[in-house]
Amino acid sequence: MKLQEIRTYDDLEEYLKTFRTFGGDTATYDFNGIVHLILALIDNLMENSLETELDDIGESMTNEQREFWIKIGESVKGKNGVAS
Repeated sequence: MKLQEIRTYDDLEEYLKTFRTFGGDTATYDFNGIVHLILALIDNLMENSLETELDDIGESMTNEQREFWIKIGESVKGKNGVAS
């Protein structure tokens, strides 16, 4: 799917799930690009979400997503358990 083909939230979700690189080259995975998209979404949540809404995030995740979310969180922390 191309970015200009997105018409619905389902289209956007599918686009992001299958995203490899902005240019459309499916052979290359743009890790840095996807990380920046995640960071932009985090900025959006920090700016717009209510504290009580954050409780719903875990309920929306699959077990595999939750485990990976925790893995990301652990990788952000320094060796002493404090964010670096």
